[in-house]
Amino acid sequence: MNSNEKFNRFELNTIGLSETSPSTELWFPIPEDGDVNQESKININNIRIANDFMPAVADYLDKTLEDFTGYSKKRNDGFVIALSGGIDSALNTMIIKEYCNVTGNEMRIAIMGQGNPNVDSNNYLGNYAEWLDIQFAKQLCTDLNLDFTYIDIYNEYEESKKYYKKEWSINSQLPRIRANHLYSLAEEHDLIAVGSTNGSELILSSFSTGGPAGNIAPLIDLYKVEVYGLAIELGLPDYIINRKPLISELNIADDQLYGGELIDSTIIDPILRRLWYLKESPEKISKDLGHSKKWINDIYKKRIVGESARRGYKSLIINRPIIYKDIEPDVYLNRDYFI
Repeated sequence: MNSNEKFNRFELNTIGLSETSPSTELWFPIPEDGDVNQESKININNIRIANDFMPAVADYLDKTLEDFTGYSKKRNDGFVIALSGGIDSALNTMIIKEYCNVTGNEMRIAIMGQGNPNVDSNNYLGNYAEWLDIQFAKQLCTDLNLDFTYIDIYNEYEESKKYYKKEWSINSQLPRIRANHLYSLAEEHDLIAVGSTNGSELILSSFSTGGPAGNIAPLIDLYKVEVYGLAIELGLPDYIINRKPLISELNIADDQLYGGELIDSTIIDPILRRLWYLKESPEKISKDLGHSKKWINDIYKKRIVGESARRGYKSLIINRPIIYKDIEPDVYLNRDYFI
């Protein structure tokens, strides 16, 4: 059985996934019948960005090796990636691997889970989505001939649950624990922690409070459809490209959180680009793309505006000269005590 056949079999078994909480609609709009125009999808096969993106990301990575060292040494030794088995961290792995193959820098891979990752899903200590993600991550390392460190976070997670009662407070411990280990691995080995948040997730604030993990985020300005397009160009395995994205801490599929099975990045990203980058109104987007105005307006209000503080709330600005657009001091202090 080859890798693609193996993981197609895994994907058919979704019995272990949870149902989306009814409260989901409070913070992400679930479309009703007729709200979404399926003809508006962007064609991922038309995305060809590797020739422009790869040289730029190589320059970016090269610069980070010097910028993150301080005065302790001239350059960091390389990079560490937390490989989840999803397409974003898999693409980062491919990008960093290609860079390090040329430069000779070090690359470390960490896979994190709860208990023994080599048992079947029924005996795994975490949930089904997390177990499945780990199997994809392990297989990718095998196919790319990469070593990895497995970090068991079961005890840390169980300990944290003693202090919290709300489901979201408990579930959000998992990405924070993983992020802590990612940073610590980087510090331990003089490496740079590579975050795998993409631009669509940034716009939607789809990350744990505190912001995307990682010292750097090479994919942070790529829409999700561009991540898929680049992954195809670079030859990531089909079982990564075609798999159903999961949110392991919630034990659900991505599409349950973002509007249903018919809603994916090919639908969402053209809307996000128009709302976020082009600053178009929901009315114009509705007219141009054929979606309902109410659904687009809800995406804008509930995610882009409603969750904006999760991307980082502005500080109280003191005595700041007006040198940045739209930034003025909130308060002036007499600082004559500075010599």
